[in-house]
Amino acid sequence: MKALGLVTLITLASLACSAQPASQVVTIGVLFYNVPTRETVGPRPENPLSRALVEGLRDKGWVDGRNARIVWRTAAEHPDGVKGTVHELLRIPVDILVASGNDFAVESRNRAPHIPVVLASSDFPVENGLVASLSRPGGNITGLSNWVGRNLNAKRLALLKESAPRSKRIAVMWNSIPAGTEPFGGAIKAAAERLGVSLVHVPVDEMSQLEAALGSAVKAGADALFVIDYPFAFKKDSQVRLAQLAIQYRLPALHSASTAADHGALITYAPDIAQNYRRAAALVDKILRGAKAGDIPFEEPSRLELIVNLEAAKAIGLALPPSILTQASRVIQ
Repeated sequence: MKALGLVTLITLASLACSAQPASQVVTIGVLFYNVPTRETVGPRPENPLSRALVEGLRDKGWVDGRNARIVWRTAAEHPDGVKGTVHELLRIPVDILVASGNDFAVESRNRAPHIPVVLASSDFPVENGLVASLSRPGGNITGLSNWVGRNLNAKRLALLKESAPRSKRIAVMWNSIPAGTEPFGGAIKAAAERLGVSLVHVPVDEMSQLEAALGSAVKAGADALFVIDYPFAFKKDSQVRLAQLAIQYRLPALHSASTAADHGALITYAPDIAQNYRRAAALVDKILRGAKAGDIPFEEPSRLELIVNLEAAKAIGLALPPSILTQASRVIQ
C-alpha cells in the first residue's frame, strides 16, 4: 500500500561521516506525489506539509536563501513520475533525501545508495525491506512510520461502526490488487467479525473510477465506506469528490488521510502528518550535523487524531453518538 500521501526531501552529498560545514549552503530537494509546486514556494508555503517542513528546518537553523536551498518537485507534474523526479533531483545535485512514500526511497536507494534518506512518512518499512529494524535501520534510511502496529485499520473500522451502528456491509476502498489475492489482512477481518459487519473491496486506481466504483459498492449493499488508501488519496480534489459522492449515496465514511475531514469527509483517524514533517526536519538536522541515517531509530506517530465533520453528518442525516464526539481531537462544525 502506498502512502498516499505525499512527499520526498532530497539532498545529494555523502554526509554519513562528517557534519556539513557551517559556511556551506545545503541543497534540499522536496518531492511530493500530488501537491502542486505552486503551493510549496516562499518562506511560508501554502501547503501545510511544506509549511511544517520549512518551519521545522528554520527552527533548527536551516533557512532557505541563507544556509539552505530548498528545491521542490511533484511527481504528478513530471512525465516520468517518481523515477523522473528523483533522477532530476539527483542530477542537481542535492545533499539529503527525506522521502514521504516508500517508492521514492527505493528509487533513490537504487540510484544513489550513499545518500542519507529521511522518510517523513512510510508504510511498514521493515516488512517492505527498506530497513533492517525500526530501532537500528542500517544503510542510509531513517524516518517516521505511519503505523502504530498492525491493528490501526481494525481500530478505524471499529470507529466507523461506532459512528454508524446500523452499518452492516462496509465498502473498503484502496488500490487494486492481483486477481485471487485476499484483500483484507487478518486483523481487519477479525475486527469485522467481532463487529458483525461484512466487507467488500472497492479497488480504485484512477480518479475517474471513483464514481463507478462507489456506485457498484452501493448496489452490492454497502451502507458505509472505509477509505484506506488509493494512489491519489491525499489529493484535495479527490477527497472533495469522494466526500460529495458519500453524501450523494448517504454513506458514513471514515478516511485514513488526515486532511480528508477538512475537505468534507465525515471522519478521519490518522497521524498528524504535518507534525511528522516537523519531526522529519529534526532528523534532517541530525544528519546534516554528522549523524548517520542508519543509526537513527525510526519513529512511530506521537499521536493519532480523530477529526469529525458535523456538516458531513448533517448532510447524510446521521446523528453521531456522544462517544465519538467526546473522543474527537477536533470537531468541524
